[in-house]
Amino acid sequence: MRFFSALLIIVAMLLVQDAEARRGFARAAGVQSINRAITSQVRQIFKPTFRIKSRYAAPMTALDMDKSGKWLASGNEKGELQLWRMKSGQRALNLPAQSGAAVQQVLFVPSRVAISETTGRVRTRSATRRPEYLLAGYRDGTATLWNLRTEMAVRQFGPLQGELVGMGVHIRGRLFMASNTGETALFNIQTGAKESGVKHALGPLSAAAISHNGRRLALASKQGGLELWRIDISRRILQLPGRGTEITALAWNENDDLVVGRSDGSLSKVEEGDDKYSKTWQGHDNAIRVLRFSSSGEMLASGSADHAVRVWDKGALSGGSGATTRGIGGGGFGGFGGDEEDEDSFGGGFGSGSSSSSEKSVLKGHKKPINDLLFMPGKKGLLFSAGEDRMVRLWQTAKQKEQLRLVSMREGWAAVTPEGFFDGTLDGNNEERLDAIHWSGDKDSYAIDGFMERYYTPALMGRVVAGKKLPKLDETSRPDVEKGIGYPPAVTWLSPNAESAVPGESEVSFKVTNRGGGIGEVRLYHNGRIVNPEKGQVEKQEGKNEVHTYRFTIPWLAGKNTLRAVALSDQRIEGSPQELSVNHAGGLRKSGNIHIFVVGINEYYLKELTLNFGVPDARGVLTFFQDNRLDLFKGKAFYQLYDAAATRESIFDVLAQRLESIPVEDTVVLYLAGHGEIVDDVWYFLPHELDDTTDGRISGQGLSSRNIGQKLAKIPARNLLMVVDACKSGSLADSLTRFEERRPMAMLSRSTGVHIATSTTSEQLANELGTLGHGVFTYTLLKGLEGEADRFPKDGKLNVMELLKHVRERVPELSEELELDEQNPTMYMRGADFPLIHLQ
Repeated sequence: MRFFSALLIIVAMLLVQDAEARRGFARAAGVQSINRAITSQVRQIFKPTFRIKSRYAAPMTALDMDKSGKWLASGNEKGELQLWRMKSGQRALNLPAQSGAAVQQVLFVPSRVAISETTGRVRTRSATRRPEYLLAGYRDGTATLWNLRTEMAVRQFGPLQGELVGMGVHIRGRLFMASNTGETALFNIQTGAKESGVKHALGPLSAAAISHNGRRLALASKQGGLELWRIDISRRILQLPGRGTEITALAWNENDDLVVGRSDGSLSKVEEGDDKYSKTWQGHDNAIRVLRFSSSGEMLASGSADHAVRVWDKGALSGGSGATTRGIGGGGFGGFGGDEEDEDSFGGGFGSGSSSSSEKSVLKGHKKPINDLLFMPGKKGLLFSAGEDRMVRLWQTAKQKEQLRLVSMREGWAAVTPEGFFDGTLDGNNEERLDAIHWSGDKDSYAIDGFMERYYTPALMGRVVAGKKLPKLDETSRPDVEKGIGYPPAVTWLSPNAESAVPGESEVSFKVTNRGGGIGEVRLYHNGRIVNPEKGQVEKQEGKNEVHTYRFTIPWLAGKNTLRAVALSDQRIEGSPQELSVNHAGGLRKSGNIHIFVVGINEYYLKELTLNFGVPDARGVLTFFQDNRLDLFKGKAFYQLYDAAATRESIFDVLAQRLESIPVEDTVVLYLAGHGEIVDDVWYFLPHELDDTTDGRISGQGLSSRNIGQKLAKIPARNLLMVVDACKSGSLADSLTRFEERRPMAMLSRSTGVHIATSTTSEQLANELGTLGHGVFTYTLLKGLEGEADRFPKDGKLNVMELLKHVRERVPELSEELELDEQNPTMYMRGADFPLIHLQ
């Protein structure tokens, strides 16, 4: 049937062409669109759903934001706490669980509360920019005061009998807590001492909330009773009898008006000074779990066990009919994959229209209940929702659109937009980095970091919150992922057999099958490092069933060898990588020679680019390896280029002429110190001869990350470390531009399997050179090589991953100790770990 349909379309196209030719003109555009229509019938489109494949992601249970709108706090079912920086879009820290009890509520401590403590030390200067204190209430009836700058628990409050149902800060700086058994208590935040609470008549409690000014308290019961208190003078000001329907949520606005939500999905409002409910309306199909006002009080958000979020405007809250309601959601979401796999698809948005406020008008999005909601202050219409689906979502109510999803894991995190753009942790355990986030179907599942070339966007949440434009979508090269992508190609190993024994050198082969998205690039990795693609042979079978067969000759290393083949589609999306392990009993040594290549530039052709750290730092690295016994290696070779000698041609000459012919068992360390710049999403190392700082000259004369990647791919050595200490003109502090280099460097590391360590600063580092003899980054690198990095495990042998982790942790601390602008080096650890130094 497809064939005949296509044939009819072609015949119709020819008839149209013939008729138009008689009239003296041709519709080329029409022909093209018909051709596209025919192609689309054959092309297979994969419409994936969003899935989390990590044991370390938990249902998100609590949200709060400081008054500046710069910091978001969240808590989860495991008892962990997260702090997110809105400007950069990064997770600043993840505080561990205390007792294993779920976080029930989080509160930034108001500035009116004075707290003094003597324990703890602020580790980095950036930590001083954080809000200082956060209160976390836990389901087991306890609360903890955290110092976010020292990352330490200051003191604990409670426990109360039963589960916590609400907490808040009293006008006089006391912490109020209430439990489901009916117990209430006040705690001195300064000392932790417990004081008596209020003597209510409600029995077991279901909800409690303190007003914004800390003067009023609302308590609600499982039977639907409500009491309002002037907590500052311990006097009850209103008591409303229960209706038999449990009150499950409470919210105060800035005017001290109260809204209650119930287990049957209804809402009621009590205005300041009233002695009854001024308005009641039906909002949800199931229990309301959370209510939250915007900072202006003009909007109210309600979240329910019916998986829906609804935003109510002033019309609904003022008591009139015909109020506009907007429901957040995404119709057509996929199902879930059990306790350790949640899946979803973005979509839907807001359903809005004029209706009575008692009528339901909502599009459901979440597939699990909503636990908390939060309007972002200063950003009208931005709303966060925390759900049982292990995500925090960001919505733009004005645009009726879901903007972003946040996933927090133990050591890592991810931020993803509906279109597929993403940011997050690139390194670490597979279940704690971006590999744990998938776009999945019934049979196919692709890790989100396999979409890196088109969709990786560092500082993504910061860009979304700031209203910055994201890269433009294109149906051919960068489609909206949720709406459909071409199936990436599939890889199948042909030889050798898994776990087979192999001779010293032998051929390997695999086939790549086009599944609808085309066959773009094909990569083969040996022990984590890219195999030079020019060394392979390919046979192509074109046509309807397009298959490419690849053959490479691999010189095996002693012991276990791991091969990984991956193919990219025409849209630059990676298919599922296929691994194969083989054993080689003898032959090549695992460690051959070590090659150290350093480049340092202080003096540029352009005098305004003059630096003072490039040459001494590069010489310091070279001297370390020259002066130390490197008994893990057979021999060592050194290459050095400084100042006027460090031209584009000479740097590439060493990479091509000296290093392309070394054996596979060798190790290479490449160190670059000088200026680095970003032009059109490509990073450039600036050579000595650069004669203008315009984008055109930088891209024409500089060494691009793409050029470097091509050169590194041709180096046979399976172990390669690249270290970049770059100076970038202009201030980098508190700017999204400081994240620009992450994308090209991440792509370089991923495509080549090279470990990369980078640090970018805008300072001349005169103070560092005088104090340390080097910049902070290189000084820390050298101290790590001397033995400081030998910690996990401390075994007298220093591996590359130990070194890079040490540098990442120590550089911010040292810059703080020296009272310098903080540096935060970035590591990309995609290759296999390998030893560098045997400590004496």
